[in-house]
Amino acid sequence: MYSNQKTLKGKHTGLNNPPPPEICANIPPIIFLHGLLGHRKNNRTAARMLANQLGTTLIVPDLRNHGTSFHARPHNYRAMSDDISYLMGHLRDEVDFETNGVIMMGHSMGGKAAMVHALRFPDIVKGVVSIDNVPYMNPETSFKEFEKFHLYLKHMKQVVDSGTCRNVAAVADYLLKNIEQEKKIVMFLVNNLHKDPVTKKVQSLVPLDILDEYIEDIMEFKMSILGDLDDYPVYQDPLLIIRANYSNFVGNDIHEHLIQSHFENYQIQSMDSSHWIVTEHRVPFVKMVSKWVLDNFI
Repeated sequence: MYSNQKTLKGKHTGLNNPPPPEICANIPPIIFLHGLLGHRKNNRTAARMLANQLGTTLIVPDLRNHGTSFHARPHNYRAMSDDISYLMGHLRDEVDFETNGVIMMGHSMGGKAAMVHALRFPDIVKGVVSIDNVPYMNPETSFKEFEKFHLYLKHMKQVVDSGTCRNVAAVADYLLKNIEQEKKIVMFLVNNLHKDPVTKKVQSLVPLDILDEYIEDIMEFKMSILGDLDDYPVYQDPLLIIRANYSNFVGNDIHEHLIQSHFENYQIQSMDSSHWIVTEHRVPFVKMVSKWVLDNFI
């Protein structure tokens, strides 16, 4: 798992002016993880804004089996956490993780990966932001989301394997007519496809079979086996959960006792958004995260 990363300072973002450099010096670098079937480009604009606003380094990688990253089993949170550790080691000459540690931030699947990494490595992870996900499997909504993503993966694989669609636009039309009526979600899905310049066939950029195989692990909050996170001490540093009011991922019935079993120092903030907070409400999202970071790290 590799990433391009850049520190942006002092450019106009339409937000408040960033704090002076001597204050920003205390803010850890931030690793910003995407969700299932996403890639680093989903979060790139928001990451630039946050880097500028906070005067820190934003690292935006592709997780395993996504984007331009490698394809491999297993696809569970232990493996993703191990990849994050490898990435941090790979970047140690470019990014200072020793002085202030790191803030882990992620959307959906990336949020759970961020929280798992914090539990495993509390000495280096100094704060966590989970965007529309919680540190447990939501019993009211997870099965519905499991079925939805299983359906997406199944039909995308069928279309690719059959070769019946001549281009990515035709795949999008098929999904709109048969699977998902919301165009923005379909366009998000087909970003994982391309037309091979040699074979002229539509191919997947990601291993759809591996992701479907591990979909239950993704929906759960565990590393590889049920209950394995219970062996870790309760995380003491701050956790921000950003809840989307028009999404089922967190839902209305928040099981705070389950959050408290892993994260003692947490807060939940809500936003009038669907699940796609980062792209739909980028400026309010950046303002919310920036305020939380400044409140906790300066």
